[in-house]
This record gives sequence, C-alpha cells and structure tokens, in this order.
Amino acid sequence: MASTEDNGLTHTFEWGQTNASIVNQFRKTLFTVIPTMCISQVCIEVNTSIMDSDILAHRLSLVPLRMDARRFERPDTYPNTLLSPTTDAWGDGAVILELSFTTSRSRAMITADELKDAAGRSVAVYPTTPIVPIKAGQIVRLKALCLKGAGRDHARFNPVTVVCVAPAQELNLRYQPEDAVAFVAAAPPGCYAVRDGRVVRTSRVCYEDWRDACVDERNDHAVTTFQVRVESTGVYTAQELVTWARGCSVMSPDAPEPGRTLVQLQGGRTGVLVATNDDDTWSVRDLCTDGVETIPAPT
Repeated sequence: MASTEDNGLTHTFEWGQTNASIVNQFRKTLFTVIPTMCISQVCIEVNTSIMDSDILAHRLSLVPLRMDARRFERPDTYPNTLLSPTTDAWGDGAVILELSFTTSRSRAMITADELKDAAGRSVAVYPTTPIVPIKAGQIVRLKALCLKGAGRDHARFNPVTVVCVAPAQELNLRYQPEDAVAFVAAAPPGCYAVRDGRVVRTSRVCYEDWRDACVDERNDHAVTTFQVRVESTGVYTAQELVTWARGCSVMSPDAPEPGRTLVQLQGGRTGVLVATNDDDTWSVRDLCTDGVETIPAPT
C-alpha cells in the first residue's frame, strides 16, 4: 500500500494488486470490529436546561472520547443495573465520567470538555463540542458510564466517520489510444478524459455503466488498484485504524480463522479459509465458484 495523504484524521492510500472483495472486507472491519470506549449509560441527577433528559443522554453517547480501548476489557454482556448518583466505580472494564455545570450568566453553553473522569481530566476528543445551552440559574448534573464496544454492537462505537473506496483515478484500460478517445467521446460529458493514451475517470458518475459496457470480465474478483480514504473520529489516528484493521483476523494470515480469513488466490480470485492442514497448507473455498482448493500456507 502506498500512502498518498496523511494528516492524522484522514489517511488516503492506494492499494494495489487486490480486488473489491478484499477491500470491502477491510472497509467492513473498520466499521464493525475495532473497539472504542463510549458512553453507554447516563444517570441524570439534575437537569433544568431546555433540553429533555433523553435527548441530552443521546447527545452525550455520541461524543468521541480520548480513551484507548485496548486498556479495557470488553464486557460479556452490557449491564442491566442502572447507574445511580452515588455510584463511584463499576469495575475494571468501565469508566465513570461526571458533568456538573451551572452559570450566573444570562446565556452559556455546556461543552464536551465538562465531561471529566475521576482525576478531573477532560476526556472528550473535541472539547468545544456543544452539548446543551443553559441560562442563569439552570443546572445540569449527571454521571455517565463508559464501556468498551465495537460498531457491530452499536453505531456509536464506530471509530471512523467515512471510508471511501474507489478504483484508482488512473485506470489502466486495455485500450489502444484511438479506442480510448472514441470511448471518452461517447461517454457523458465530464465523466472521462484521455491522458497519456489512457482513460482517466474525472467523475464518479457513470462508473458502473463504463465497467459493464467497456471492460470484459471485470468483476469483484478482478485484480486492480483501489484508492482508499479513511477518516477517523479522532479517537485514534487514521493511520492507526488502517494498521489495526489490516491486522484483524478477518484479513491477516498471521491469525487464520476458518470462515473469516480472506485469501487472494491466483488470477485475482478471492477465497475464504476452510481449514488449516498439518502439512502447512490451507484448504480455501473460492468465493466465485464454491470450489475448494489446497494452497501453501502464506508466510
């Protein structure tokens, strides 16, 4: 993978010699597998603000928190016991945050930096995120329980905001220059251009039509180069998310898991691991034909 952009929250790279099945599994891993810490329960002791308590609790649950979920244990089941104003601890796998705010000013805004842990530290990734406006004399006092989870548990645990996947901007088509010129001339205006004898897609529209009409035998198992753009919520850097997702058992031969580990076969085909054999080989089922073949175990 060749990185083309990295500014912390956004990481863009080109992934060559792969196919849509592998890249799509990588995208789903980012959304569903990588854990974060998130507010899962809120106990509101006092709320005299203009916002209803259930809406306030919902807003708090969506605030990204600067906590490394790798330091916490994931609960087997989420607790049915309700958090109370007198609760100070919940166990090794949980963190309790507090928010207490009032003002004498005519208008004020409670922001995410008012969410503090037991040591009084603000844990919000974006401290200036507005939570609720209040006026003089109004009070908001609450406790929030943070637990470890992943996107497959609930969308609020997602560590990414957007994952964009598209074939690389310059597509190396099997065309002679005159064919490329003819194709661009026949395509809707603004969709494609010819540069250095190759067709360059200048707009995302019409790609499916182009793919079906102009590239024979091109499908989800065809080897090509993809441009992938990952945008993080800020809990982790985008580069960390990419590294983490590629190391998950869904993708990695270092921790093969039958039924989940994807394998690239010869000819750009995609297979899923069926079994690891004693003779250092893998039995892999071709996702396209459903046939099972034996390959040397990747090193």
